[in-house]
Amino acid sequence: MKPDRLTIGRLAEDLAVDLLVRNGVRIIKRNVKLKTGEVDVVAEIDHTKAVVEVRSVTTPNLPGPRPAPHPLDAFDDSKARQVRRLASLLGCSRVDLVAVRFHRSGADLHWIKNIG
Repeated sequence: MKPDRLTIGRLAEDLAVDLLVRNGVRIIKRNVKLKTGEVDVVAEIDHTKAVVEVRSVTTPNLPGPRPAPHPLDAFDDSKARQVRRLASLLGCSRVDLVAVRFHRSGADLHWIKNIG
C-alpha cells in the first residue's frame, strides 16, 4: 500500500529535523499552528531564530525520460510570502527550506538557507 501524504510529510519533517540537528541547529518547536497557517519547524540557526519550511515530493515510477518533480516546485511565490508572514508573527528573521525528494532507493535532502 502506498503511504498517504500525511505519512510522507511527517517522514520528510523527521528527516529534515535530523539533518538540521546534525548540523548544529537547535530545534525550538515543530508544527506551530497559527490562525493563518502552520510552520513546520522553528529553530535557532547561527544564533538567529528561524522558520524552516519542509517541502517534499515522491518520484513517480514513470517509464521514459520524464523529469522528476522537485520540492522547490511546491514553494512558489505565494507560499514564500505566507511563510515569511508567519515567520514575522513568530519573531523569526530568517526562513530556510529543506527540500526532500523521496525515490525508490531512499531520499535526497537539500537545505537551502535564507530562502525568504
